[in-house]
Amino acid sequence: MLDLLAVAFLWYISSSFATGSSKRLIQEQLSGEALTLFQLVISFVLCKLYGLVVSGKQLSKSHPKRDLYVLSFWYTCGFVTLNLSMTYIHVPLAMTLRAAEPLVAFAVSLLFFNQKPKLWIGLSLIPIAAGCGLCSYSAVDFNMIGFGLLMLSNLSFTMRSLIGKKVQEKTGIKGVLLFGYVCQYGCIYQALIWCGKYALKGRLEPNLMDMWQLILLNGVCYWMYLTCSFVMLSKISAITHTVLNAMRRPVIIGANAMYFQIPLSFQSKVGIGLACVGSLLYAQIKKMQAKKIKVK
Repeated sequence: MLDLLAVAFLWYISSSFATGSSKRLIQEQLSGEALTLFQLVISFVLCKLYGLVVSGKQLSKSHPKRDLYVLSFWYTCGFVTLNLSMTYIHVPLAMTLRAAEPLVAFAVSLLFFNQKPKLWIGLSLIPIAAGCGLCSYSAVDFNMIGFGLLMLSNLSFTMRSLIGKKVQEKTGIKGVLLFGYVCQYGCIYQALIWCGKYALKGRLEPNLMDMWQLILLNGVCYWMYLTCSFVMLSKISAITHTVLNAMRRPVIIGANAMYFQIPLSFQSKVGIGLACVGSLLYAQIKKMQAKKIKVK
């Protein structure tokens, strides 16, 4: 029990610090593209070490690369657009709008997969939409560029979830090992984007040497919070993991609001609560329906 509490504590602390330090690095003029590249590179190295020391499993060259490249593409797109969005808006609003991923997943299923929604799933989306709308309306830092980037991030993470399930069924790889593959191939995408962008500009990131310690800590915390999430999922039920993950977002919002001294209005607090509760309800209902389908 104590080991689970320790992992959960590390999960919450590392995710709060990873998000807050990402915003701080962006404020210090590190671009979202460069930030994502450093996060992926550091995470890939740590995944290799984790696989060697803890699990005894290493990344293999025998797995089909095509599926992993596609999965890595959407994963990288999700994080780079999330990091870019924090150039325009603060962490509390960004994390609240990230809770709108079920709305995007619902739209994708309806428009592209012709899946008719169940009544309870539709009802669970109402508090998410209301919470995101209320928080956006009351936020002084709201702007359409940041909103658009976060919706692209939600779309990318939706595609990651859909493709990730197929990759796991096809290859049998999952958890930290799959995360390692994603970081490995994601580094290639992000390096090409970063090099292409700065080849056109003719200069690299300013003050990289002044920020290297924070960049390293950010990358370590980024890897740690995702690894802790996988470890927790392997030790507890999916429903318990969903609840803990839903509770994690308000912790991140509260911690970063205090750190960056961002005042949250009553409407923003209500909106954050509605969006997080709605996300939890949506995840719970989806899992209950999946169980019913298996029973049949």
